[in-house]
Amino acid sequence: MIVRSKQRLHIDGKKKLTQEGELIDLTYDKKIVSEVYFPMFANNGKELEVKVKVGNNVKVGDMLTCRSDFYVPYFSSVSGRVKEIKELYFPALNKKVNHLVIENDFKYSKRDLPKIDIDKASREEIIEAIKQAGIVGLGGAGFPTYFKYSCNEKIDTVLINAVECEPYLTTDHVTMKNNLELLLKGCLILKKAADANKVVIAFKRNKKDLKAMINERLVDYPFIEIKEVRDAYPMGWEKLLIQKALKLDYEKLPSEVGVIVNNSNTCISVADALLNQNMITKRITTFSGNALKKPSNVLVPMGTLVNKIIKKIGSYSEKEVCLLPGGPMTSSAVRSDEFALTPTMGGIVAMKKLNIESEPCLKCGACIENCPANIQPIEIKEALDRREVDTLMKLEPNRCCECGVCSFVCPSKIELTEAVKKAKLYLSVTKNKQGGNK
Repeated sequence: MIVRSKQRLHIDGKKKLTQEGELIDLTYDKKIVSEVYFPMFANNGKELEVKVKVGNNVKVGDMLTCRSDFYVPYFSSVSGRVKEIKELYFPALNKKVNHLVIENDFKYSKRDLPKIDIDKASREEIIEAIKQAGIVGLGGAGFPTYFKYSCNEKIDTVLINAVECEPYLTTDHVTMKNNLELLLKGCLILKKAADANKVVIAFKRNKKDLKAMINERLVDYPFIEIKEVRDAYPMGWEKLLIQKALKLDYEKLPSEVGVIVNNSNTCISVADALLNQNMITKRITTFSGNALKKPSNVLVPMGTLVNKIIKKIGSYSEKEVCLLPGGPMTSSAVRSDEFALTPTMGGIVAMKKLNIESEPCLKCGACIENCPANIQPIEIKEALDRREVDTLMKLEPNRCCECGVCSFVCPSKIELTEAVKKAKLYLSVTKNKQGGNK
């Protein structure tokens, strides 16, 4: 069932809170990173293969754990000793799970990735190097980057997504400005990995400073194009971005129309890995929101505890806060701030806690009118409430990108995004049960 939406919601951003502020580097702060923590489970709930034992000494870049479904290694962000295994809250699963605890010796002795000559390396060798470096999507999804480049379709364009449409986050913008050369070299590497004709860097029209910086260097990178897009939400959703920036559309995957999409931070990490032999062991994360005293961009090793970082930069301005790893539009609130930063956490947003009660649907159609995926959120919620499987299947909740727009525009304050998420899960469980009964 297809409906058409206007797809042009503007959300007043709060990026000025952190965009031009000082970047705080906590890499050597002994109060903050004396210990770092690494979950022993993946975001999908599957247990990771553990490659070290308690008592082992490790270097920066030593493999600690590895996914078994998709090959993705996770590396130590500090040098030191595996101190213990400890239960700690893990937001992806909303419960406590075992974590490896690494005691930091602050020497930061490092194990480099194998060197690769980009000029001489084949496409297959570059993809394998990306795989061994453990590069994943850093826009939040965490999908293994090498897997995208292993497709059989002919790729014409690599699209670098630098839109960053979450209203409080500036991690992509700040990281690009601080690592412009790596961004451009990452474009070159990804172009070769895809055997593509061009690379397009897409960002919002209001990023004049970034545009000027990139334009100064394009003479050395003639295959790179800039595409400026409207400040509309959720322009960072890859399907909508491809429609607006490249005038293309697809059914399931961007590769169907000759496109691969990567987040700008992912692009930078690819260059850092293949040129500097650095794994993703630290990143810039935005700490922002109307419940923080000093919103900041912070550079920290992976595995650093969020509550320690928040205390370091000034703590909360409110007694009760709603803490969101990611951003207010796409994230769910967590139960504790004592959790470890992982590579996919580009932002931690603390908002004032509001007590909001939902009201009955007004039948205004705002959720349908503004849905970028052209689905009907309120109809999905009502079908879920009635447990009408056939109706849900016709309404296609799996097309939802979980952008949060429907909940944001609803005048009755109905949590429509959560309802659609539950509908997707309900259909999946129902399908599995039906398959098991055959």
